[in-house]
Amino acid sequence: MVRTLIALILSCGMLTGVPAQAAIQLGNATFPDSITVDGAPLQLNGAGIRSKVFFHVYAIGLYLPQPTTQAEAALTSTPPRALRIQLLRSLSGATFADALIEGLKQNQPQEALTPYQASIDTLRQAILSQSEYKENSVVVIREDKNGMVHITVEEKPLVAPIAQPGFFSLLLSIWLGPKPVQDSLKNELLKGSAS
Repeated sequence: MVRTLIALILSCGMLTGVPAQAAIQLGNATFPDSITVDGAPLQLNGAGIRSKVFFHVYAIGLYLPQPTTQAEAALTSTPPRALRIQLLRSLSGATFADALIEGLKQNQPQEALTPYQASIDTLRQAILSQSEYKENSVVVIREDKNGMVHITVEEKPLVAPIAQPGFFSLLLSIWLGPKPVQDSLKNELLKGSAS
């Protein structure tokens, strides 16, 4: 039975042209080593787990057109780009929204945030519109080839696309800025490859 299952998994990998070990596993989260956005292949630059006190909060993967180990290169990379987040525990909308705002404030001076305030407020309200985000929910923050930011929860739009240039980089600074949410997580996201 086990051999049959392994053979089936391997054959499915061959049929789709994807290697059998084309993903990395972090807790319950699986991150493929590549995805496609707007017809462009993106590589998994790195992935890690956000921990707080003794709890694993979420797993996150960063996808870029070209792998890099440098935060500045990731922050200024040309689109498309994407972040994939899978919750490893349930979170309230308020906790989710507060963490986002705190991460932005820690990594951007107020004068850098001011031009984006309307977009930040819109996103915050959209996050708060859900009272709870369930464990294993998948949040994808995707920047298309035109720089427009799309945010989905379980493949459903959380907010209307945000067309403001630089907004994806602003959000990415939460994890890759000078005061990231977690230093070890920043290091994992900047491994430059999935391995």
